[in-house]
Amino acid sequence: MTEVFCLSSFPYVLLPLYVKSIGSFSADKNIKYSSSISEFMKKTLDIDPAHCIIQFLNLDPENVGCSGTTMKELAKK
Repeated sequence: MTEVFCLSSFPYVLLPLYVKSIGSFSADKNIKYSSSISEFMKKTLDIDPAHCIIQFLNLDPENVGCSGTTMKELAKK
């Protein structure tokens, strides 16, 4: 059985948004980030925040590459 995820009157999400960072997210911070992003989406792009799904993704520094190494190694310098 397939379930349809509904928000408001639309049976789909208009904008999935993925926000990635190394160690910047927490339950309390994500509430503030979500509020700020939603306000920006409404004021700047006229997208109803009810139609945005924001997923916060914490990345491990050893899994992020930059300048021929990883962020974990760069943080040691």
